[in-house]
Amino acid sequence: MSDHTTAIDIPDHFLCPITQEIMANPIRTESGHSFERKALYEWVFFGSNPTCPLSRKPLHPSNFVRDLKLEREIQQWKLLNKMPLSNQEDDDDTEAEEEEVVIVPATKKTAQQQQESILEHLVEGAKLDKLMSIRDRVLYNRERRIASYNRTRGGVRC
Repeated sequence: MSDHTTAIDIPDHFLCPITQEIMANPIRTESGHSFERKALYEWVFFGSNPTCPLSRKPLHPSNFVRDLKLEREIQQWKLLNKMPLSNQEDDDDTEAEEEEVVIVPATKKTAQQQQESILEHLVEGAKLDKLMSIRDRVLYNRERRIASYNRTRGGVRC
């Protein structure tokens, strides 16, 4: 008995340059490069140098834009290749639930369920975008206030 496995060619632009995995929540930097949201935020906030991994230009999260076109393209590609849809923002202490997409002969009901599922994923992503944007503005304003205070007080004293 031989095992028949088929390799699926993944388009290069679906892969996050940081994680080398298919993106679920792609965001685009001002230099035009797309990355997985969680990976890029970790790169900026926990890395030693908040610059674009590809262009080396300075990054600021307030300039990140959700790449909806790429997100939809990836979701359509996953559906065509019978891959599970996942629009995850994993927390360290929770495991992402993967939704398996089963391709069956199309009926209005199953097509509608698929559309509702995709819409639900997009709505959750939009809510997360709004929260991340608010967080980014708060952090940016905090950084500006600290820098202003340091300029007027002659620096930070330890």
